[in-house]
Amino acid sequence: MKEPLVDNEGYPRNDIDVVAVRHARRDIICLQNERRALYEQIYSALGEFHQQEKEKIVQSRNTPQPNQQQAEPMDCKQSFLGLVRISR
Repeated sequence: MKEPLVDNEGYPRNDIDVVAVRHARRDIICLQNERRALYEQIYSALGEFHQQEKEKIVQSRNTPQPNQQQAEPMDCKQSFLGLVRISR
């Protein structure tokens, strides 16, 4: 990619197809630019996604869920077990 397309005297090299190499270099550079742009889009989208997920977690910690019941202390005077009969 960095090798010159001309010889020491400034003439196009005769061992390669200069036009084809120039077109190939242009295509490669365009693809690299497109890839860089896509990486930037992906990076920003991932940042937004993780920020939204973080906000969801913080929000869910601050609000009680409707299906979760708060544990109520038991009344010590009320029995939880009844005895019907004692046998020997």
